[in-house]
Amino acid sequence: MSVRAALSRVVSLVRRRQRDLDLDDEIRVHLELLAAEYERRGMTSDAARLAARRAFGGVQQMKETFRDSHGLRWLEDARRDVRHALRTLRRSPVFTGAAVLTMAVGVTAVIVIFAVLNAFMLRPMPVERPEELVSVSTAPDRHVSTPHGISFPDLQDYRQERTTFVDLAGYNVEVAGLNADNATDRITMYSVTDNYFTLLGVRPAIGRLIQPNEGRARGDAPVIVLTHEYWQARFGGDPSIVGRSVRLNGRPFTVIGVTPPPFDGAHSLLRPSAYVPLWMRGELVESTASRSILEARDRHQLWVLGRLRPGVSLEQPALRWR
Repeated sequence: MSVRAALSRVVSLVRRRQRDLDLDDEIRVHLELLAAEYERRGMTSDAARLAARRAFGGVQQMKETFRDSHGLRWLEDARRDVRHALRTLRRSPVFTGAAVLTMAVGVTAVIVIFAVLNAFMLRPMPVERPEELVSVSTAPDRHVSTPHGISFPDLQDYRQERTTFVDLAGYNVEVAGLNADNATDRITMYSVTDNYFTLLGVRPAIGRLIQPNEGRARGDAPVIVLTHEYWQARFGGDPSIVGRSVRLNGRPFTVIGVTPPPFDGAHSLLRPSAYVPLWMRGELVESTASRSILEARDRHQLWVLGRLRPGVSLEQPALRWR
């Protein structure tokens, strides 16, 4: 294992608890949003919560997918090993004293390493002018107690407002099954608006990325972009992947490109393995559900990023559209 990889694992260990807390919060917000939507359709509160859990899928499976995407499964194994080691140490007090002293030296080293990593290796998102990017959410309402996502129709309206943002892009986190070479993976992916990559200024490692207006016209061929990490792990970095067909949830998608290696998605927690155009969700889910997310103003499911215009700060009231 390289030094860089080892240091990266140290950082993951230090930040694990906060990641888990953040993930719990995000899952809770998603479930609240779904339950609120079912309540609007006439369900009771209890029935809406139960329906939301069924629609969302297994919470534990989502957490496992997240941990796998961040390489955190080894932490669970390490935790079990530590518990076993502690039981062993209690039986040998003299050895325990020496071990504790050794561990104290090791913890000090970890703190120093983390300080160095924090100062020199932890960088903003690897996109053009990351300091101009902000996350945009709507204010709480009577159904949800925390700020939440934006509906697609509202996003389209907000994009017409040109005094605050250069542009806004949205994405939705999905879980799907990707089949290639007679093997299927359960992956996390983003369904993104067609300006997602242009807003961020991301350029492909190979092939091309999703372009403005791609996937909007009825009959457009379904396309998918792979992340560099997944491309390396799943296809061994084979450049011939561009143009090949894979199956998402049993439906054919053509691989058009791979994202560059430093870029792992706009979300700090749920890193994707792939991207598809938001308009092509109908190829993955029931067509009525796909139309609903694109048409219903009360479905606040999109995470939204905005690029501020030069001279605009977060404190300016121009950000408050409502």
